[in-house]
Amino acid sequence: MAHRRHARSSDSPDGPFASLAEALLQWEADLPPEKEGRGPALPEMAEGDFKTSAPLAPVLAHADASALAPILNALDLVAHRTQESERFGRPVRCDLVLLVDQLDELFAASVVAETRTRFAELMVRLVSTGRVWIVATPRADLYAAMLDTPALKAAKNKGASCDLAPPGAAERAEIARAPAAAARGIEPAIAAAFAPRSARRDSAIAKPTRGRRARN
Repeated sequence: MAHRRHARSSDSPDGPFASLAEALLQWEADLPPEKEGRGPALPEMAEGDFKTSAPLAPVLAHADASALAPILNALDLVAHRTQESERFGRPVRCDLVLLVDQLDELFAASVVAETRTRFAELMVRLVSTGRVWIVATPRADLYAAMLDTPALKAAKNKGASCDLAPPGAAERAEIARAPAAAARGIEPAIAAAFAPRSARRDSAIAKPTRGRRARN
């Protein structure tokens, strides 16, 4: 039986490890209204030695077994409590889905190379446990910088990445039109306003053609 928790780490003026520590300890009640229903991250970690993110962040910065232990222990605790509360007759496994939002911040000038390297190594170590799933998206212009980070490059070479090509004209049109078309009661004129400029220009060129033929 599988159970999942979710955490979202965003940019922080205190650095990536402080941001991750705060995200891991987040209770569901602390989520903003638009994130309600996502559930808590791993606030069970606060039942141990990490009451706040302040002592947890430097432990995560070690990027070694000591950094993994509190996360894995909390996942085991959640699994045990879920099995008992739901009265499952078989073991329950709890995994963590971690969204590293704004991975670009890892390559900011304010982040020293050692911090960048350690955070990348921590992400790879977490994934290697098989208990943590990480989603991180860098900007295209930072792709080269990502490959200059040994841990991230090694992960990519193992196939832990999905390279997305820039969207073509058809994809851009779908990106623009699909949300508008999905809205109830949407007016065609509003949907057209969201179409790419090239599509509007093609439409404008096509319509007068019949008019000129009629006048001739």
